Formats: sequence, C-alpha cells, structure tokens
Amino acid sequence: MIDELKALIQAQDDSVPFSADGPATFPDGSDWAICSNWAQDLHKRLGARVVQYGFDDEDNETSEIAQLAGGHDFAIVDGRYIVDGWLVKVEQMHKTGVFDLEDESQFADITRLYGDPRCWKDGSTFDFLDEDDEDDLRNQLATRFSGSTHAPAI
Repeated sequence: MIDELKALIQAQDDSVPFSADGPATFPDGSDWAICSNWAQDLHKRLGARVVQYGFDDEDNETSEIAQLAGGHDFAIVDGRYIVDGWLVKVEQMHKTGVFDLEDESQFADITRLYGDPRCWKDGSTFDFLDEDDEDDLRNQLATRFSGSTHAPAI
C-alpha cells in the first residue's frame, strides 16, 4: 500500500504541466503550490477513501510544517495513511510524503512534522467523517502516539 501511495503522489505531480508562462496547476486549474489542493486532488482520485485534515500554526505550535507555512492541509487515506505530496514535491521536507499511522517507528517523524494529532481538524470540503468520528480518530491517534516510546510526548 505504501508504494501505491508513493506512486500516486508521483502521478499527481506528473499531471501538472510546468511552464515559465505561469504557475503550475493541477488539471482542474488549482494551484500546485497550495497544500490543500494536493489533498483535494487526491480526493478526486480516490474518493471517499480520503479525508482532508489541517491545522493553523497558532493551534499546533509543535508542527515544523505549521511553523514554516503558517498552517497546513493534508490527506489521510483509509483512516491510516498520511499522504502529502505537497510536503515532498513543493517543500521537499520529506523523502516520500507517505506515513503509516499504525507504524510506531514513524511516530517521531509524524509528530515532528504534523504536531499533535489532537490539533488536526477535518478541513475537507467533502464530509465523510461526522464530528464524533473525527474526534474518535484524533483521540485514537493521540493515544497511540502518546503511548509510543518512539514519539515525543504530546
């Protein structure tokens, strides 16, 4: 699954024509350099498997991404994988942009880059999680991360 998601990020990037005449855009005309557009493009490709999450820098001060960008939006696929092409292709802050939320060895990178999962908010314009499900997911992630010996305390 990880390799499939990495290939999907590359396919997203390959769909963008780059030219000196103007900003790079996804096929729908949305700006390639905006993180939320990466999550929305992924939703167009995978449908209900994708939920967009995001946070602001003042709400998630431990996130390296938030401190750089003033906030961030990203996709969670199948409730398990962070898939963030923007992180790889635009900012080049990570090699793959795919994280398995069930792989404890990745928790340190996830919390360093994305901060406290309790700060993540459903930022999607597509409503697949109701508020209770969203709270459950954030709480499950926070519990999982805080119990890990590989992740910083949150």
